Amino acid sequence: MIRILQLPGSLSRNNGRMTVVMNIYRRINREKIQFDFAGTNDEGNDNEYIDEIKSMGGHVYPLEQGGVFAARRLVKSIFKSYSYKAVHYHQLSEFGLTFDLLKKYGVRQLIVHSHATVLSENRWKVPRNRIFSLPIYFYSNQNIAVSNEAGQNLFLSNNFKFIPNAIDQSKFSFNEEIRCKVRQKLTVQDEDVLVGHVGRFAKQKNQSFLIPVMANIIAENAHFHFLFIGDGPEKEGFRQAIQQAGLTDNVIILDSTPEIKNYYSAMDLFVLPSLFEGLPMAGIEAQANGLPIIVSDTISHQLEITKTTFLSVQPDKESIKAWVEAILIPQSRIDNQNVQEQFLKKGFLIDSSVAKWEEIYLS
Repeated sequence: MIRILQLPGSLSRNNGRMTVVMNIYRRINREKIQFDFAGTNDEGNDNEYIDEIKSMGGHVYPLEQGGVFAARRLVKSIFKSYSYKAVHYHQLSEFGLTFDLLKKYGVRQLIVHSHATVLSENRWKVPRNRIFSLPIYFYSNQNIAVSNEAGQNLFLSNNFKFIPNAIDQSKFSFNEEIRCKVRQKLTVQDEDVLVGHVGRFAKQKNQSFLIPVMANIIAENAHFHFLFIGDGPEKEGFRQAIQQAGLTDNVIILDSTPEIKNYYSAMDLFVLPSLFEGLPMAGIEAQANGLPIIVSDTISHQLEITKTTFLSVQPDKESIKAWVEAILIPQSRIDNQNVQEQFLKKGFLIDSSVAKWEEIYLS
């Protein structure tokens, strides 16, 4: 059996990269391939991913504090206990500046996985992160990207393999019984339209763009309700902005939950106004439920599996009007069978993705 050291940065369930890795880990042949993880734990002791990893036979090496020097110390400590021959690095994190140590300790296969289309949401950090990513060009021998844009951004060429963020589509299939239970819990009526969003409250996700959009829609049709699920540094500010705009009766804000799949069935439409994304898991999960989705035109069009509308998120009247009009158009959910056919056709089913990863790891 070969053990792969995974370097996703954060081990938190709020980290989209961890979602991708865990989807693979649950399905991979663990008699041949086992995953171990190193990274920070933003959730302290409350992290079901860590418990799940251990239950499947994986080891976890916690990075107690961030920073390059702490990451280098941890790598040295890890390789004293086990000599990994393959490492899977998910850009970008402090572990990017440990590649020289990985080579020194005999790592033969360094897989670099690009998940984003920009190096930072803070433009002042982009030059710094480009410098931090330089070791990739000297040490990586397998480049993977979740979309063409994500690959070209990090690797500065087409020298990468595209593997989409696949999921177990059946886990997210629409369920009428669950829909009724969740909508009752949220006090959303049958005749109401529930527009949903799942994502971390941070600048990248751009939830604030939707405030004037929602204000215009609710003023025209009070039967529209909006559901936001997630955590993050800008959550409280967003909540206050909703209150100031007088939208609290029609806007529901919930914490991140491992039961997110149930909430997709309660929605009628999914929106994602991100400033940038690699290939967002939430957008894939929403489509797996059959939901029509409206997303920003900065997101890779490889996200389009079923019914997807791409719109500008420029902070101007024209963009806001376009989102308002698109959301107000009545749209229907795609049935489960057609969804599965499209996921199979476009390579987003987890089994096909896992087969590709097994081939890479075992090579």
